[in-house]
Amino acid sequence: MQSGQNDARAGNLSKADDEQGCLQTSLFNLSDAIIRTSMDGFWLADKQARILQVNEAYCRMSGYSKQELLTMKISDLLVVESPADIEARIQNVISHGEARFESRHRRKDGSLFDVEVSSCYRDGLLFIFTRDITGRKRAEETLKESEERFRIAFDNAPTGMSIIAPDGRSYLAVNPLLCEMFGYTKEEFSGNDIYLVTHPDDAQRSEEWVRKKINKEPCERDFEKRYLHKDGHIVWGQVRAQWIYNSDGTRKMCIVHILDITDRKKAEAEKAGLESQLIHSQKMEALGTLAGGIAHDFNNLLMGISGYSSMMMYELDKNHPHYEKLKCIEAQIQSATELTRQLLGLALGGKYEVKPADLNEIILQSSDIFGRTKKEITVHLNLQEDLCSAEVDRGQIEQVLLNIFVNAWHAMPLGGDLYITTENIVMDERYCESQGVTPGTYLKLSITDTGIGMDEETRLRVFEPFFSTKEKGMGTGLGLASAYGIIKNHGGFITVYSEKGRGSTFNICLPASGKEVLRETQAFQDIVKGAGTILLVDDQEIVAAVGAEMLNMLGYETLVAHGGREALELYEARKDCIQLVILDMIMPGFSGEETFDRLRLINPEVRVILSSGYSLNGQAARILARGCSAFIQKPFNLQDLSIQIQRQMQP
Repeated sequence: MQSGQNDARAGNLSKADDEQGCLQTSLFNLSDAIIRTSMDGFWLADKQARILQVNEAYCRMSGYSKQELLTMKISDLLVVESPADIEARIQNVISHGEARFESRHRRKDGSLFDVEVSSCYRDGLLFIFTRDITGRKRAEETLKESEERFRIAFDNAPTGMSIIAPDGRSYLAVNPLLCEMFGYTKEEFSGNDIYLVTHPDDAQRSEEWVRKKINKEPCERDFEKRYLHKDGHIVWGQVRAQWIYNSDGTRKMCIVHILDITDRKKAEAEKAGLESQLIHSQKMEALGTLAGGIAHDFNNLLMGISGYSSMMMYELDKNHPHYEKLKCIEAQIQSATELTRQLLGLALGGKYEVKPADLNEIILQSSDIFGRTKKEITVHLNLQEDLCSAEVDRGQIEQVLLNIFVNAWHAMPLGGDLYITTENIVMDERYCESQGVTPGTYLKLSITDTGIGMDEETRLRVFEPFFSTKEKGMGTGLGLASAYGIIKNHGGFITVYSEKGRGSTFNICLPASGKEVLRETQAFQDIVKGAGTILLVDDQEIVAAVGAEMLNMLGYETLVAHGGREALELYEARKDCIQLVILDMIMPGFSGEETFDRLRLINPEVRVILSSGYSLNGQAARILARGCSAFIQKPFNLQDLSIQIQRQMQP
């Protein structure tokens, strides 16, 4: 009985041992299957770090075959660390039983990859699992670099920047420029309400804008608002905000840019004060274009009267009963010519003969003449000695000065003082933009009277054509208007400052020139006859007729062409005998400019006097610059024509 029980017990034990063995075998097979199919690499190594077993996953990671790896040691695969470091790590695993760390391995092709290592020590063997974390490390590095770039951009941004909490109410971070902009430290901003620096008057508008931004409602992309600096002064800012969202659509943060536009706002305020001047300038330009056209047509009409009267006077004895009548006609023509000269002063480009001149000299002569005739006015001069030269039409500048002097005289009926100063100044781009001129060095002329002054309404209209505060019949209202046009046409500008009862100051600025001053030469005075052939080109019948008679009276053979095409045909046929061409500038078909260019193709040495009812404007100036000999303004008389021909006929 006992023997049977013992046999049964032994059988049970044998069976248990078999089951235990089977279980161990199953577990071993399962472990081996896990190791073989794992996506992580696996090593089995001894205490000397010799690789005893390796799975396919690590073979794929490293590029080595299993046979190659089984001949290698751990130190053959690790990089950066020294043999001593590797030994220390192995001993650390042995002493503690397990360890986790990151390392870097070298592939068969020499490239490197990062791994995360989980290792343990059991029964004299090292069990090592490696996971390739190259992608993760690269992502971490990229994120780190991105964060560093953002930090650098945030701290060095040209605008004040802040990061706002998801609730849209408090600061998470601010950059140094924002602290400088408002005078608060980062600590003072941190966690504080975003309206800490908002101007109270703009708080409601700002809250509405933020609400729309949060709710993704249509609103302005940029928002201008006032802020209060810590010391209390106002800072204008242009705000732009961008919400950043999490992947689930919830708000993560808001990045806000604030551009300091305080200086721009100040400039806009200054510019607004000059807006009326700009509007006036545009109106004057339009009126000038109209005035120039009227003056041109009127001068052509005067040409016939002036030409015929001057020829009649030339033929009559001074004792003839009609001589004085003709003198009166000539005086009226001169007055009409002066009127058209003022109209042309309004017109764009209305200059005549431009030369480098000494403005101080012109002022001295003009003020001296004015002072002698208006002795109740005391003139005070303060002229800069080294004043730059200016390229001007001397006659027109004298006209401007006379108009302003006379205006001052009317403002001081009981007498007074007139202060005239000149100086060189440099004007910046911002101020020049408001005046429509280019930045640079200018000559500034200031004329101040101690008269009755002007109210604001009068001051704003003082340069308007035909505006006058004088009684009817006492003035045309063109004096200051033509002064405005003349200065504008010289590339400068004129302004007036005045208060009722406190006098007026006219400031004139003209572009400085580096050219040497040309002194005036004595002009021809007498009518001198000549000989030769002159081609007269003008599409106006009366001008062509009177011009031909004047030339014939002066002794010249005259060929007349009524347009550019006819002129070219005549010149081509008679170029060997034509000494001079008098060419109208404004003609239908071939303009004066085109006709001149074609004449130069026929004969590069052709002598041409340009004639026009307009003044020496842009087109005429271009023709003169290309080699035209001279310019004569209509209406001209026999003496004017004689003088110009004498000048051109001289060898």
